[in-house]
Amino acid sequence: MFAFPWLGTTVLGTTDIDHDGDLDQEPVISEAETAYLLEVASRLFPGSPIARKDILSTWAGVRPVVTDGTGKAPSKENREHELRVDRGLVSIAGGKLTTFRLIALDALCAAGLLAPREARRARRSNAPLFRPLPEAPEQVDQFLHGVQDDEALLRWMLTHEAVVHLDDLLLRRTRLGLLRRDGGAGLAERLRALTGELLGWDGPRWDQEWARYEDIRERFYGVPPADRDRAAA
Repeated sequence: MFAFPWLGTTVLGTTDIDHDGDLDQEPVISEAETAYLLEVASRLFPGSPIARKDILSTWAGVRPVVTDGTGKAPSKENREHELRVDRGLVSIAGGKLTTFRLIALDALCAAGLLAPREARRARRSNAPLFRPLPEAPEQVDQFLHGVQDDEALLRWMLTHEAVVHLDDLLLRRTRLGLLRRDGGAGLAERLRALTGELLGWDGPRWDQEWARYEDIRERFYGVPPADRDRAAA
């Protein structure tokens, strides 16, 4: 288990269990996992007790493990990634979030977009592989990581970042919906005006989008009820 600082908050994780849900649906943390993390945290940090009320949001993911078929426990499976090229299509399976840079370098090499010598040099460096867009607002990198809600940056996202639904903006293009205790409700009126101006959303469309966003955040990023597993809810 780990705890690390993230955008002014602390991320607490993680658990590894087999996923047998519908892959067309976002995965969610279960009540059992929530209780487990809180219980372990209370032992690891007895001077800073963490209660359910302290949780801002939750999230889960499906790890594409490359298994050897021997039926190991999820936490015992190999975390290495495998890369295959078939008639120009580059496919990657396995790996983990903390090795995303190495996976990206392997993919760029396989696609012929990065020379092996450049890839080896990049493996030993933390320098960015791509330069920021020159026309982007100065604080766009911060906003991409959810720590800003400046109107100029909101305009940038709505104009340039393929926002189809409101949850695209609040949960993926930014992390405002995860980091704000109100889930972004305090931004609603400003976002309503901006989406009307820049995306052409009228009143009924906004109401539909806000209802959709609230449902997604509650179901997939909220705190599961203490008296039952969210998967059974």
